[in-house]
Amino acid sequence: MTVDALHGSVDRPRDPASDGVAIGTPDANIFLCPRCTRPLAVGVSRCAGCRTRLVAGVPLLKVSGFVGLWLIVGLAATASIFGVLTFAGGRAAAPEIAPPVAAVPSTVAVPSTVAMASAAPHPTAATVDPRVPVAVLTALRRSTSVNQRLLGDADLLGKALAARDPSPADIAPVLRNIAATASLGDGVASRVGTWDEAAGLSRALASFYASIDRIAEEALTASITNDRAYKDAGTRMLAVLDRLARLDADTRALATSAGLDLPPLTAPS
Repeated sequence: MTVDALHGSVDRPRDPASDGVAIGTPDANIFLCPRCTRPLAVGVSRCAGCRTRLVAGVPLLKVSGFVGLWLIVGLAATASIFGVLTFAGGRAAAPEIAPPVAAVPSTVAVPSTVAMASAAPHPTAATVDPRVPVAVLTALRRSTSVNQRLLGDADLLGKALAARDPSPADIAPVLRNIAATASLGDGVASRVGTWDEAAGLSRALASFYASIDRIAEEALTASITNDRAYKDAGTRMLAVLDRLARLDADTRALATSAGLDLPPLTAPS
């Protein structure tokens, strides 16, 4: 101390430990987990305690919610702006309607692309006799399909009987089809009879279809091994079906008187 007092004050290096600890300096790079309050170092992406993922110290779920909300707001704003611009552009581009121009007849002949109606009269629904009931007209039209089916089945039955050894297995299906068609014909006969002028035809058709039903029922109740019964039924069925041509002609004549033009029957090939 004597030497120091003689020579005056001498600058000596200061001991850093003597200055004390700077408050807050050691915690500058540490933050608390927002979920479990565990101290974490800045830059950590997952809490070691609760395993929560973090982005800049904020839980990832909360960050995602903020990002999604702002994305929705941005899209809505963009759509609104686009709609306003589109509406404004549409109004600006609206064309002006020109005033009508008076048509001046042309002296040049222009061929028309529309076919002109022929002067010759065509058969239409107006030519149908209004006194004929609608049910009768429908039945007359249906008679064509019924007779066409019977004509085709008669051809198949004739071929089955013309075989060297006719088999009930070949005859029975044809008889069954003929009986099913005759059941449709029964409805035609009854509906046609509602018109007074068709009473005679109605009775003839009913008798015709009843004969078909009776023969088919007698044959189909026999044993499939009874060759004689099926051959006899097939022969009698063909004899009844020979009346078809006459009945079809009478039906067409009645349809013509009612104003209907029925399509012709097609012979089986």
